[in-house]
Amino acid sequence: MARFPTGALLVVVLVIGMLPWLSGQSPEYTVLRARYADLEATPESLAMVRAELGLDQGPAIVFMDWFSGVLAGDLGQSWISNSPVLPGTLAALRVSVTLMICAGALALAIACLLAMPSLLRSSKGAHRRGSGVLATTATSLPEFLLASLFLVIGAVWLGWFPPSGWLGLHYAVLPSLAMGLPAGGLMGKLLADAISSAGEEQWVSAWLSAGFTRRQIGVGLLRRALPTISSQAALVVVGLTGGAVAVERVFAIPGIGRSTLGAATSQDIPVLQAGVLALLILAIAAGITAAMIRRALLGPAGRLSVVPVAFVSPVFRRRDLAVPFTAALLLAIITVAGVFRDPFASAHPRLAPPSWAIPFGADASGRDLLARVG
Repeated sequence: MARFPTGALLVVVLVIGMLPWLSGQSPEYTVLRARYADLEATPESLAMVRAELGLDQGPAIVFMDWFSGVLAGDLGQSWISNSPVLPGTLAALRVSVTLMICAGALALAIACLLAMPSLLRSSKGAHRRGSGVLATTATSLPEFLLASLFLVIGAVWLGWFPPSGWLGLHYAVLPSLAMGLPAGGLMGKLLADAISSAGEEQWVSAWLSAGFTRRQIGVGLLRRALPTISSQAALVVVGLTGGAVAVERVFAIPGIGRSTLGAATSQDIPVLQAGVLALLILAIAAGITAAMIRRALLGPAGRLSVVPVAFVSPVFRRRDLAVPFTAALLLAIITVAGVFRDPFASAHPRLAPPSWAIPFGADASGRDLLARVG
């Protein structure tokens, strides 16, 4: 069993605790404007704020105070709102975890559909590598582009789903699609390649000769393929948190990604520390879960190291380059078309539908969505 990277974890925790000193920016002026709008930004006022934040004590004392507070379940006070950080972090984390579960379930369903042809071929002894153009296409689509596309189609054109906010699970439909489609494409590609690789092993021919049913062989192929991709699947789940930052921003969802991004922008270091720590805990939980699933699938053979995990050899085909190149070209066209437009002017009706003047429509403030995407 792989050893837990304790040293790396300690380094990450140290970096999180030292964020007030590693940010490279002085937050005194921002905090002064947020808390004491009536005070002038004099050296005395800034020194008062610095002392209030505890930054005059030095990095070692600041880190020890933060770390001892984390051990006691206290993440400190927000530098901007002066409110406790923990309740807001837990509320944002609940929203993000709910969104990740919905997106993960959708990604799993997509992965199963994409891997099904490989499973059917391999269970009858046919050998043909590759997971298909659909998996490659889904994998190459960026979350923020899908979020904008689904927002225009599902919320603006059709009006079936709410465009922003979080008041129930129906608010998670469009964000889950934007996050789950690329993740499902990647997991489906990995699973299809792993099944095809396992289908070329000699035991499949032996089972076919012995009269095993295709269902039995299919179950055996899954038992061989799933341990191979368990670690990569955990990385995909962790990657959902990265995609959630952009998706939560587009749909104005009060999740941990949007909260952390907002804290970084406003220099609210305690909230930023709490958000990064929450994302770290999610990553550790995903890794531990993947390791447990892998051990359960391998069973006693895995603990004794007598059954090697199926090796997936890389397969390269020139036609596979068409999808990423096409996606990159479309992204470049959208970017070039958008950067020369004004993304801040509210010159259009609120939630205006797409037209020749505004191809992506307008957002809730009447701003050009193509310009904002660009």
